[in-house]
Amino acid sequence: MKELIQGILVYIVIVSALRGLITNPKYSQYFQFFSGIVMILLLLSPVLSVFDFESKWYEVLEEKILQMDLSEIEEEMKIADDRFAEMLEKKYQETAAGQIKAMAEQNGISVEEAGVELKKGKDGWEIEEISITRKPDQDDRQELSVEAVQIDTKRQTVEEDKSKRAKSLQKQICSYFVIGEDRVHIWK
Repeated sequence: MKELIQGILVYIVIVSALRGLITNPKYSQYFQFFSGIVMILLLLSPVLSVFDFESKWYEVLEEKILQMDLSEIEEEMKIADDRFAEMLEKKYQETAAGQIKAMAEQNGISVEEAGVELKKGKDGWEIEEISITRKPDQDDRQELSVEAVQIDTKRQTVEEDKSKRAKSLQKQICSYFVIGEDRVHIWK
């Protein structure tokens, strides 16, 4: 009871000092309303403490605020995880394509584009399919003349050699990435 009386006395002193600072009558009515609500809460605090509503009210309020914060954080984490997964997938595709181009260069095949399709597996990302587009050689761009058509057996052996190198590259890629030959395509 002593705390209640001390609280009311402190309240009256503070309100009296603040009322003297307010000179505009327009703000006076708002100040009276606010100070009246504070006085009611001050008088109700002992009654609420008897029934222990005050601590329960704070607990419920704190729990609701924490739940809101937690759901907001979970949502932000999901968005960040999705962005990270996209970046990781793109980086994995770029790295695999770079490795494929390096293997092709080792086999003497000029690569215009290397595409890697991924799928999400149980243990992480798995390569679904690899597509390689070879650069056309200067010899492939020759124009035929109607006047002189010759069958070039040398060109035929070059094509067979390119085909063998492409098959070798396909096997090397399949071995390196542990995927089936039916999922690696080398296009001219």
